[in-house]
Amino acid sequence: MRLAHFGWMGILVACGQPADSDDAEQVVGPTYYEDVQPILNQNCVSCHFTGGIAPFPLETFEQASVVAANIKVSTASRTMPPWKADNSGDCQTWADARWLTDDQIATLGEWVDNGSPAGNPEDAPEDTAEELPGLNTIDATADMGISYTPNDTEEDDYRCFLVDLGATGNQYLTGFEVHPGEARVVHHVVLFDIMDDDALAQAQAMDDAEEGEGYTCFGGSGVNGNLVLAWAPGSPPTQFPAGTGLPLNASRPAILQMHYNTTGGTFPDRTTIDLQLADEVETPSAFGFLVDTELHLTAGQTDVSTASEWSMADLSEWWGAPEDAHFNLYGAFPHQHKLGKSIKVERIRDGEATCLIDVPAWDFHWQQMYFYDHAPIDIAPTDDIRVSCSYDTSTATEDVYWGEGTNDEMCVAGMYLAAAP
Repeated sequence: MRLAHFGWMGILVACGQPADSDDAEQVVGPTYYEDVQPILNQNCVSCHFTGGIAPFPLETFEQASVVAANIKVSTASRTMPPWKADNSGDCQTWADARWLTDDQIATLGEWVDNGSPAGNPEDAPEDTAEELPGLNTIDATADMGISYTPNDTEEDDYRCFLVDLGATGNQYLTGFEVHPGEARVVHHVVLFDIMDDDALAQAQAMDDAEEGEGYTCFGGSGVNGNLVLAWAPGSPPTQFPAGTGLPLNASRPAILQMHYNTTGGTFPDRTTIDLQLADEVETPSAFGFLVDTELHLTAGQTDVSTASEWSMADLSEWWGAPEDAHFNLYGAFPHQHKLGKSIKVERIRDGEATCLIDVPAWDFHWQQMYFYDHAPIDIAPTDDIRVSCSYDTSTATEDVYWGEGTNDEMCVAGMYLAAAP
């Protein structure tokens, strides 16, 4: 049956011909220092810095001009920056979006087409990037406690670690900041709140059964746990929407899932996460996950689509809320595996569909939480929620079903919401 619950959830490079700065006044069209560098600084350099997860830096004109053609193609296709939720306004807009406007993409393309001129260095922006706000307080830190070197036989190494939070009691997580220990390999970070002693024992048993630190995991933690945070490179310190917070049992260890990408080499990592906690919040929140456990995908197809629809009355019952509960939706966490192509979530009210989140080009390796940059969306007890997913199963030799394994698939919508006052 279908379940919905609060729970776990090369492009060829061509070198441009830069104009000498002495000829800057003769340049017609965008130049690096005046037009391109501000775009790169605000949207790309947080990953594309020397020693970062990106395969090359974009901190200087010399670095950017070498990969100018790459910049044009990857931004025109919206492959980069890696912000997967549509932020055009056709389906909501998002806080801290790494999303280029159509004008910015056109500027980058025109700069490349015109030979990638440098322009005048005096036109360079004063700051390399905006200073992002940090956490109000740091109340605990999730620390791996050891350095882990990713498995060099796997391009993508998914590893789970039991971590002590350094706090006590039942609290609320209201914000977090991830500090990757080795930015060259850390691709994404997820933290799970372990639900009970049985789940803790299961996680410990999996850890003990494997050599070295931690245990192999994919798609989730492998035990009963609530997802409380997700991070991808370039994400700023995250404050949950004002007045909200997720329940967190800080007395019990949590599970830290690390995704390491080893295409640039393997390096020891010790990632930490600063946590902002509160004893109580005005609006306790949660992730309500809608999970299609009946998922069945025919193998050998370039496009397989599925859609599932739930009534809010049923969802409220499964979530343990009153049948007539109203909710405020603050954001979403969509999830598929490696065969996923797209995922879309809609609210259905009186036959009319309102888009809640749309990820038109899913990429398993760029997952994160998304929060609206506007007031929460109301979800009434008479509404339905529809989740639509598409897949490419052309590489599968057998039909694919729902599951947590690498070769299984999912169509999951995580909804960050709270009961409306």
